[in-house]
Amino acid sequence: WYQRRVREAVVSTQSTGEDSCLGRVPHQIRGFLAQYSAVQTASHAFNKCTACCTEVIKRYRENKMPFLMDVFNTANYLEKISGLAEMIENTDFGDIWEFDSDTE
Repeated sequence: WYQRRVREAVVSTQSTGEDSCLGRVPHQIRGFLAQYSAVQTASHAFNKCTACCTEVIKRYRENKMPFLMDVFNTANYLEKISGLAEMIENTDFGDIWEFDSDTE
C-alpha cells in the first residue's frame, strides 16, 4: 500500500511540478536497499525549509551575491533566517522521545 501511494505521489509531482534547467530537483529521495531502488517522494512544502521557504527566496532575490556570501561564511545562517533554528530551540525533545517504542 505504502509503495503504491509513493508512486502515485511521484507521478502526480512529475506531471505538475516545476523543472529547473537541469530537470526536476527533488527535496527528498528515498532509497530501498532491498530492492536497489530509489523514489522521489512528494509532500507539502515545509515552511521552514532552508532551500525554499519564503524568507530564503526573498533574501536571495533581493541580495543575490551578498546573501550567498552570508550563507557560505556563516554555518547556520539558513537555519536562522528560515526559522528552523528557533523551531529546534523551542522543541521539547522529551515529548519526542515518548514516541520511541523501545524506551519504557
